[in-house]
Amino acid sequence: MKTNKNCKIEAVVSRDATRLVLSAPYFRGGALWATDGRAMVRLPVESDETDTEGWVPVEALKAARKVAGKLDSVGIHVNGSATLLNGQSFPRPNAETMKGNWPACERLWELSHAHEIKFTIALNAELLARIAEALGSAEVKLELTDAETVIRVSPVAKAPNLDARAVLMPIRTA
Repeated sequence: MKTNKNCKIEAVVSRDATRLVLSAPYFRGGALWATDGRAMVRLPVESDETDTEGWVPVEALKAARKVAGKLDSVGIHVNGSATLLNGQSFPRPNAETMKGNWPACERLWELSHAHEIKFTIALNAELLARIAEALGSAEVKLELTDAETVIRVSPVAKAPNLDARAVLMPIRTA
């Protein structure tokens, strides 16, 4: 399996000890999947016929980035274990060690893509994270008019000041 080393899919895995089955990305159907139950990422990867379905240890992904050095991509052979290009090997969890089966993310993915898109918007996620931090809230509400008008941002729930507001400029894509 080969992917771009800047893609850190493990950022979306669950850190909840009671959700062990979601604590590592899962390789299936030419893609790595990750979810924490609230967010999901599907990252297409290059694979070969010897790569097999299953969990990919987070430690293997991190070590593969170090091994890649200045290369743009990381390579991990995934079958019985996760083996890096330098021969370093990591055991792959299974349904017994993960205490369950990987969820059927493909169904949710298909449902999420079954609806008509009304409009799209591009934004700088790093700026949005900085705005959320400035508002003191890990959760924010985005109010959209269209794809070219400023995005209104406000804190939700556990924020210290629910009256705080911000705006974020959309990114032009054309």
